[in-house]
Amino acid sequence: TLPFPLVFGRAVSTSCIGGLQALLDAFCDYGAKRVNTTGGATARDPDAQLACAEAQSAIEEMTATLHRNYAAMVGHAKAGRQTPLEQKLLFKYQSAAVTDRCVDVAGKLFRSVGGSGLFDTHPFSRIYSDILTARQHVSNQSQVWGRNLGGTLMGLENADRQI
Repeated sequence: TLPFPLVFGRAVSTSCIGGLQALLDAFCDYGAKRVNTTGGATARDPDAQLACAEAQSAIEEMTATLHRNYAAMVGHAKAGRQTPLEQKLLFKYQSAAVTDRCVDVAGKLFRSVGGSGLFDTHPFSRIYSDILTARQHVSNQSQVWGRNLGGTLMGLENADRQI
């Protein structure tokens, strides 16, 4: 069977990847046409360009990690084995770190959209707020799970009672 804490953790973090994709899609659609109050086109803004590239890359990387980790857990389950503790700890940290990364990358997009991102006529602030909210779930507290993983890598006992 698949380890429930890892499946549940992904259930509460993976939505941030979708949120980041929605924010990127909305930003690209809006930014392709937007000219700011100083006459500059958002599409020509190097910070906006970089924010888009970083978001696209992050989405691909986080999605690939999600699929790779599930494939490993399913492989162990099909073979009748438990996922090794070392992998469980790494996968749990990687799952929780998704929300931190999405918050950071979404923040760059949100800053690049300018003041109009605050208005309800655009989806930017709602999506960004949703990603920030998901980050607050206990399963998404990456610093807790990262410290535990780091400690075990240096010889300490696993302190995660859920794993």
